[in-house]
Amino acid sequence: MDIAVISDLHLGYGWNSERQSDSFKNAKEAFEKAEDADIVLMPGDIFDKKVPKQEVFSKAVELFKSFSRDASDVEVEKGGEKLDFRGKPIIAIHGTHERRSSDYVNPVELLEKLGFLAHLHNEKAVCIKGGEKLAVYGMSGVPERYAPKVLERFDPQPVEDAFNILMLHQSIENFVYTDDSQPSLKLEQLPTGYDYIIDGHIHWKNLKLEEGEKPLVFPGSTITTQRNKVESEKSKGFLWIDSLDSLSFEKLDTPRSVYNIEIDVSGFSGREIRQEFKERMEEVINDEERKPLVRVKLEGETDAEVSVKELKDIFEDEAILSLSKNFSGEGFATGSLVEDGSEAIEDIGSELLKDKLGFGKSKELFELLSEDKVDKTLEELEKMDKKDIEDGLAEKDETSVDADSGKTEGSGLNAFVDKND
Repeated sequence: MDIAVISDLHLGYGWNSERQSDSFKNAKEAFEKAEDADIVLMPGDIFDKKVPKQEVFSKAVELFKSFSRDASDVEVEKGGEKLDFRGKPIIAIHGTHERRSSDYVNPVELLEKLGFLAHLHNEKAVCIKGGEKLAVYGMSGVPERYAPKVLERFDPQPVEDAFNILMLHQSIENFVYTDDSQPSLKLEQLPTGYDYIIDGHIHWKNLKLEEGEKPLVFPGSTITTQRNKVESEKSKGFLWIDSLDSLSFEKLDTPRSVYNIEIDVSGFSGREIRQEFKERMEEVINDEERKPLVRVKLEGETDAEVSVKELKDIFEDEAILSLSKNFSGEGFATGSLVEDGSEAIEDIGSELLKDKLGFGKSKELFELLSEDKVDKTLEELEKMDKKDIEDGLAEKDETSVDADSGKTEGSGLNAFVDKND
């Protein structure tokens, strides 16, 4: 039995921007390369939003409809019932981007109702082909502070005489940044007895299985959502488990190239900054068929005046560019990124967030967003006092707040445990 593990497609990412087709192009290539798999596993964040636009969901339906309509010889059972699929069996969990409170339907559950996949949350599915048996357990994404308790209550037990896989969508300590105020799963809290523990959520692959460690692997994402250093160094693709034996990584060709450039401009004049910027940019945009994603940070001690907009306009037709500057010197009271004759962008952005959301820490959140740190922004929101968030939103809108942003009926730990538990 061959298995393809395709994670974090983030369908709909960058909608209404130059990148709105990227997630679908990358997902299409992954599906085409996974055509020979007997079964596909998806460890969360199929969609980028918990309530995707109708146009996004429509394109997702077309994508799944096009994926292997031939009848499968793999039998799949969930909750004691045999499942019928529109073609190739797909088993999925929802991720942090799709998570909604238990009173609402998320988009992955909608795909299940359409017959495209089996959705798991604190459940298992058993797959049989010939004499081979695969048991897949899934714990969908929950707020980090609840993850250890939810996994403890789930207490998944491997099936005897089967190849066992546990799918998660959580931060794991030591693999992503965590702190004491935001507890997350620890490696030692993961259960034993599994052939693989596959975790979505983390967007860079890690297939290194060292002797004595629990068999934890990360497929990574099929699309770049954060232009940080690690994403610029890791390929996008999916995992391939060949004959329930060997593990490999299938690289995608469609994703845009990613570059992360840091330039120390200490002592530079404005002319020297512009020249250095042009030279470094020209090094990375040569021979690129599609506009690459480039993040440039200008840092150092200088009194030179440089317009970010002017620099970005130079390569507007050759790259999708994110550019920031953080200068210190007698001519700069702060390290704000400043446009010609305008207010600091951070101040404008933070005020917009404060106006729309009605609570503090807007400046810190905007700075994270401006650096494409979407996952970290969500983590910071989860750490904030839920009463403050609820009160702030209530001033803007009298409607109730769901479990991602405040309390509702059924929120709290019990809202993320199996509904039938």
